[in-house]
Amino acid sequence: MGKGSGRRNEDAQKVRDNWDAIFGIKKEPKGLAEKVWNDKMKDYQTDVEKNLIKGNSNELSEQT
Repeated sequence: MGKGSGRRNEDAQKVRDNWDAIFGIKKEPKGLAEKVWNDKMKDYQTDVEKNLIKGNSNELSEQT
């Protein structure tokens, strides 16, 4: 095991909150199309967050 090979202890909830604060959707939708887009993006962001927390970056590239 080399330097930096393991993850540090972290607060998973704090990571999710900070992720949403930085990358989350920041404005309210004006119409149905924006609402649908926001819902799709929230689902995608949730999948990305789960994979990042697991440390599995391979699944991220397969989804796109």
